[in-house]
Amino acid sequence: MIIPFIIYLLGCLLHLEKENYLERVISYVLIPTIFLFSQKCNYDKTIAKLFLIGSLCYIIPIILNFIFSKHAFHWGTVVNTSTVRLSINVMPYIGIHPIYLSLYLSVAFVFGLSVLNTSKFWSVITFIILPFIIFLGGKSTILSLLVIAFIQGVKYFNKKIVLTASFSALLILLLVIYFMPITWRVLDVFNLDNFLGELNLSSSTSIRVYIWKATVSLIKENWIIGIGFNNIAEAIFSYLENDKIYLDHQYNTHNQFLSVFLGIGFIGFLLLLLFYLIHLHRSKHNKIYFFLLIIFLINSLTENVLERQFGAVLTSFLLTYFLFSSKK
Repeated sequence: MIIPFIIYLLGCLLHLEKENYLERVISYVLIPTIFLFSQKCNYDKTIAKLFLIGSLCYIIPIILNFIFSKHAFHWGTVVNTSTVRLSINVMPYIGIHPIYLSLYLSVAFVFGLSVLNTSKFWSVITFIILPFIIFLGGKSTILSLLVIAFIQGVKYFNKKIVLTASFSALLILLLVIYFMPITWRVLDVFNLDNFLGELNLSSSTSIRVYIWKATVSLIKENWIIGIGFNNIAEAIFSYLENDKIYLDHQYNTHNQFLSVFLGIGFIGFLLLLLFYLIHLHRSKHNKIYFFLLIIFLINSLTENVLERQFGAVLTSFLLTYFLFSSKK
């Protein structure tokens, strides 16, 4: 569990980072240490219920903020991805990026699946979360939940539940297409121009594609020890600028694996792969553990989850919790 901390420690040692990344990722040492000196933990559905309550603590204030502030921000009666995300950004004391709220809600939704049979109350909260995730328009989060649904479908392939799930998925898809303003961010992925055309600063997909191309090129030039985590954003910006491609500001890699590879080279990349492979091996007998790994892995393909403090704390706590509870 301290592998991510070692990765960023190497970044500090190899490149004498000015900004101390260790402050953001210290949870990879502290949280496992707390578990190490605590009693052996076993999975308890109480944690699932706490995450569901935590989701309501986000969702309810955001909805109220939207209702009572819509005139001040000229939202009118329009409810779509942009207005929901804006409602989060201007929400006092929430202090969370919509993408990371989407990540948290997807984790809560998976936990909710484990308590569906306990009472109607927890079932209602679980299915309140799902449309809110769709409204947020987090592409990686929605994809991770679709992958989880597919895995469950394969598992129950010979059961009637597949027919019900297929019908439900089709119905949801039709509703999503009908209410296109809600999910324009998701539909943006299917626009081939974002992958093959010129840079479109109004499309997060187009921006990411150009960032990834630049990052891969920089990795080829610096694959041994990287360039240091603090130099990544400026290096990407300068690389694209030299190709007459101008971003509106500096971005990180928006991919955890590419970030580590460019930051400290192939050794860091191998360490990150080892980190996830160990967890995948340990999660093979625990469905919730495995599903959470899918969420973190897929989100890591479009975000630098492990080096954002919110992502670092969430990842470290949950993976440590299940790592210890899976010990025989």
